[in-house]
Amino acid sequence: MQQPELEMANDKGSWTIVSEQGVVQENGDLIVFSGDVKARNQQQKITLDTQELRFRSDTNIASSPGSVDLEFESGKTRAGALEADLDKGILTLEKGVKSEFDAPAS
Repeated sequence: MQQPELEMANDKGSWTIVSEQGVVQENGDLIVFSGDVKARNQQQKITLDTQELRFRSDTNIASSPGSVDLEFESGKTRAGALEADLDKGILTLEKGVKSEFDAPAS
């Protein structure tokens, strides 16, 4: 697919994923987004940028084997790999994780 866009929703809000290219594999259970991949969650004010994002629709798990940049309302995180269980709301970051957060003024 060229310039695919996928929107998913759960109780934690909706995610929109866009990329330069996409491939559907394993009878639709795996979608591989590649190129300039951007995922956004407006409700939680989270953005994710990477070069490859794999979404498994059978388990509702998204992963990126390469570097990932995450931006939150109060900071940002960079990691060498990511796995997100969208049903459980668990985010696992690996390989040189670095976070910067804005401390609230007292």
